[in-house]
Amino acid sequence: MTRANLNNPDQTLLDVLDAMEEALVAYDGEGRLIVCNRAFREMYGYSAAQACPGVHFRELGEIDIAQGNVVVGDEQGPEDYLARKAQYRQELVGSFTVRLSDGRWIRTTDRRMPNGGFVSVQVDVTDLKEAEERARTDSLTGLLNKNAFLEHAHQVHEVSERYQRGYAIMIADLDHFKDLNDRYGHLAGDYALQQFAERLTRSVRKSDLTARFGGEEFVSLAPETNAATLLPLAERLRADIEALPLAFRGINFSLTVSIGVAHVQAGDTNVEDVIHRADTALYQAKENGRNRVEIGRAHV
Repeated sequence: MTRANLNNPDQTLLDVLDAMEEALVAYDGEGRLIVCNRAFREMYGYSAAQACPGVHFRELGEIDIAQGNVVVGDEQGPEDYLARKAQYRQELVGSFTVRLSDGRWIRTTDRRMPNGGFVSVQVDVTDLKEAEERARTDSLTGLLNKNAFLEHAHQVHEVSERYQRGYAIMIADLDHFKDLNDRYGHLAGDYALQQFAERLTRSVRKSDLTARFGGEEFVSLAPETNAATLLPLAERLRADIEALPLAFRGINFSLTVSIGVAHVQAGDTNVEDVIHRADTALYQAKENGRNRVEIGRAHV
């Protein structure tokens, strides 16, 4: 650092900020940018003229939309997106992680300043998030694994208890899967599991939780519904799998699936109670000849 910079504290501060790997930006109480560093501009592709002192928080949001930094869905238009950003500026939730349109994950930590504005430090945590996702995902099918499913499912159950909202669970198990593996080999078995997972994902709603529980067993949780509503979906899935022609390395074969369905009821203390009823219904479907759907019994 030169003696000239030491005599110019404002420039010294900018030099320090620009040396940071983390992105930093500060706004005053009116939402106008006070200062930002090079890492902040590079993170979002802002030019120096776009992210300069005096530019408003909303203007940067408009630039984000125009440059495609964020994804604004049909259910959340640009104005709603900007209104949510303005509301956030008033409330500040502290720390959160968002995904940009290019797939990067950004961890943001915000703190209020005495002038009513706030300072925001943002870090690219894409590598960490991808590692977390791999730890929560079944590597063969791309679905959630059992631990990740149960983590989300417990949250759904808590919401169900608090607000009296229903949910239903469907457990599916491929019939005679061990015989398939023994006859055609594990690679053919893996192919069958992947094909079933793909059909299952197509069958359920985007809001449903779907996972491979292990082996040839799959589970799906549908919020805001019950077993009677979920039954037609389960039956369509069963019929779709029965009619699905499979071919793997010149081997032609078919699959069937048995499914158990149950929904949350008064007296259920946790999601495992609902899973148990769905699993009991699945066992009944196996006992009744396989390739069928059964509903779990209600509490007596």
